[in-house]
Amino acid sequence: MGVIKKEGIKQSAVTYVGVLIGLVNTMYFYPKFFTEEELGLFRFLLETATLIYPFITLGIHNLSIRMFPTFKSPLNGHNGLLFLLLSGVIIGYIIFLAISICLQPFIDGFFASKSLYIQEYWFYVVPMAGFVVLRTITTQYILNFKKVLLPSVFNELFLKVGLPVIAVLLYFEFLTIYQGVLIWLAVNGLIVICLFAYIIYLKEWHFKPNWSFLKKPIIKEMSVYSLYGILGSLGSIMATRIDVFMLAILATDDLKAVGVYSIAMIIASVINVPAKAIVNISSPVIAQSWKENDLANIRTIYTKSSIILLSFGLLCLIGIWSSIDDIFALMPNGERYAIGKYVILILGIGKIFDLATGTNDTIIRYSKFFRFNFYAALILAGLNVISNYIFIPLYELNGAALATATSLMIFNVSKSVYVYYKMGMHPFTVKSIQVLLIGLAVYGMGLLVVPTQFILLNIVLRSIVIAFFFMAALIYFKISEDITTLFWQSLEKVKSILKR
Repeated sequence: MGVIKKEGIKQSAVTYVGVLIGLVNTMYFYPKFFTEEELGLFRFLLETATLIYPFITLGIHNLSIRMFPTFKSPLNGHNGLLFLLLSGVIIGYIIFLAISICLQPFIDGFFASKSLYIQEYWFYVVPMAGFVVLRTITTQYILNFKKVLLPSVFNELFLKVGLPVIAVLLYFEFLTIYQGVLIWLAVNGLIVICLFAYIIYLKEWHFKPNWSFLKKPIIKEMSVYSLYGILGSLGSIMATRIDVFMLAILATDDLKAVGVYSIAMIIASVINVPAKAIVNISSPVIAQSWKENDLANIRTIYTKSSIILLSFGLLCLIGIWSSIDDIFALMPNGERYAIGKYVILILGIGKIFDLATGTNDTIIRYSKFFRFNFYAALILAGLNVISNYIFIPLYELNGAALATATSLMIFNVSKSVYVYYKMGMHPFTVKSIQVLLIGLAVYGMGLLVVPTQFILLNIVLRSIVIAFFFMAALIYFKISEDITTLFWQSLEKVKSILKR
C-alpha cells in the first residue's frame, strides 16, 4: 500500500481542491448564473458523451492498464502500446461519427418533443465523446507510470473552472448559448492537449509500433479482453450513469430536471472522492500483482481500501446530510434546487455501499475472471434502465436516484460475492461495523449543535464537531493504521510549519 497511499494522497489533495471549487460552483456560480435548463444542457452533453464512449473505444480503453505489464519495455518504447491504443480509438471514432451522421434524422425525430436546447445541440455530444475518449485513454496510460498528480489537475480542475466561467459570461450576455457550448468543447479539448504534452514530458510518447511483438497469443488476449471490455464498460456505465440521460428523456421538465439533479449529484459526488484516488493508483499495482500471482498483496489492498474508503465516504455523507437544509438556504435560488434534497441522500447511501466494497471491480477486471464484469454489468444495466423507466415517471428526480443507487448496490453485492467465491477474499472486518456505528453516533452529535442565525457559521460549526469526533474515534479504536499514520504525519507537518 506504500505507493498507493503516497500517490493516492497526492491525487486526493488535488481532487479535494477540485471538490472545494466544485462546491463553490454548486453553492454559488451554477444556481446564480445558470438557469436550470442551461446547466442541464451542459451536464447532458458531458454525461451523454461519457455514456457512449465505450462504443467508440471498441473496448480498447481497457487494454491500457491490463496489457501494460506485458508490453512494458522502456528500451523498446513499450512495444508501441500507445500507438495501438490511439490508433484503435481513432478508428472507432470514425465509425461512430459515420453512424451518427446516418442516424441524425432518426435522432432528430426522437428529440423532437424535448427541450429546444436538446434539439439544437444534441449533435455536439459527438465531438464531446471524442474528447472524453482521448482523456480516458491518455489518463489511464499515464497511470502506468504511477503519475496521478497532473492528470488529476487537468481532469478535475479544468472542467470545474471552465464551466463557471462560461456561466458568468452567459449571465452577463458576453456569450450566446451556442458560443458557450463551443467553449465547453474547447475546454475538454485543452485537457486532451495537456495530457498529450505530459506524456511527451515524461518521455513516454512512443508512437512506433513493434509489429513483431504482436504474437498470436497476445493478439488473442487483447481481442478477447477488448470484446468483453466494451460490453462490460458499457454495462457498468449504464448501470451507474444513465440517470441524467433518462431524466432528460422521461422527466416532465427534461433539462430543468437535469439541472436540479446535477446540483444534487455534484454534492453527492463529494462522497466518492477518495475512491477515484485509490482506484486510479491501485489499478496498475493490482494488474502487476495478478501478473506475478501475488494474491497476498491483492488481499491487503482489498481489505485496506475498503476500510479507508468507507471511513472517509461516511464522514462526507454525514457532514453533508447534517447541514443539508442550511446548504440549500445558503445557495442563491436555493429553493429551486432544494427539491433535489433527497437525491443527495439516496445517491449517498448507494455510494457508501460502493466504497465499502473496496476495489472489487479492479480486482476482477485485471484477473482471469474479467468476463464476470461483462455479464454482471449487462444484467445490471438492463435492471437500471427498467428501474429508471418505472421510477422516474413516478418519483421524477428521486426515482432516478433510487434506480441508480439500487443498481449500484446490487452490482457491488454481485462482485463481492464473486470475488469471495472465486478468490477467497472479502474486504469486511469487524472494523467495518465499528465505522458504521461511529458514523451514526457522530451524526447524532452533529445534530446537537445549537444553530445560530448565521447559516454559514452553522455549517462550519457542525462540520468541525463531526470531523473532530469522527477522526478521534477512528484513531482511538485503531480502525485503520493508514488513516492513523496519515493523521499523525499531517499533524507533524502542521507543527513544523507553525514553528518556522
